[in-house]
Amino acid sequence: ELMRTHFLSALPIAGREKALELEPNFDFYRASKVLRLQVEFNGDPAVLPSLHLDVAYDGGARRYELAMRFDGVRELVLPEMAPWLFLPELEVEDLRDRMMEGVSFEAISHFERGFRCTSGNIVILEFKSV
Repeated sequence: ELMRTHFLSALPIAGREKALELEPNFDFYRASKVLRLQVEFNGDPAVLPSLHLDVAYDGGARRYELAMRFDGVRELVLPEMAPWLFLPELEVEDLRDRMMEGVSFEAISHFERGFRCTSGNIVILEFKSV
């Protein structure tokens, strides 16, 4: 049974309360335009890189900025970045039952499958009104 969803309330993501407090029906489909993307390699080959991602979130009446960090990135695929980078139809799959070492989540933009990030953990760092 695959657990792939675009609703945050169904995912065991750290820091999710920050987003669910402001948007109880938080839907990753409403997050699309990337504002910042940063891959951090810490210099230790035993430690996998992390990806910091800031995305615009359309809450209808309100606009937000979502800041996420993907820790232990195993695979990262990016779409074409001209003139903007969008992550349409973003879904997150909980892979923990598959018992793949160090892999817990996979985030995929299902529109043309342009973005894919397989990681050990996802943390919502900030969700703020803009």
